[in-house]
Amino acid sequence: MNAVRKEFQQVKKEYYQGNLKICKKCGSGGNVHLHHITPVIYGGTNDYENLSPLCSKCHKDYHNYFEDKRLDWDEQYAQFLSSPTVQESLAFTDSFNKTFFGVDMNDVDIVEFHKTFNKVTEAVREMKRAIALEELEENN
Repeated sequence: MNAVRKEFQQVKKEYYQGNLKICKKCGSGGNVHLHHITPVIYGGTNDYENLSPLCSKCHKDYHNYFEDKRLDWDEQYAQFLSSPTVQESLAFTDSFNKTFFGVDMNDVDIVEFHKTFNKVTEAVREMKRAIALEELEENN
């Protein structure tokens, strides 16, 4: 095991002693990975400021859809955190279609639609974080 990987294993143990294993994006408490915001290969470190807990699904989504070495790592990670997950998008779209079926989308203010969508997404995430936190406290 190389020195950086060995250091990361130690840092990961220490990180979770003071931080909860809850996904920063979706609030899930299951199968959480510690993600390097700036990858080590591009100069990232194992410092806590460069680490963020993500569940396996969100971690995979980040690397598959958001990671772009041409962009600023902090900016693209912030954009990733603020964007809805696929499941959130599908649930909101389904709800929107059931509620507003037959509404002409030209009559919908897209900016307000996105603002509402983001508020709902964040509220759902906060609920999931609270539930995951309760479950972790019950198990300890």
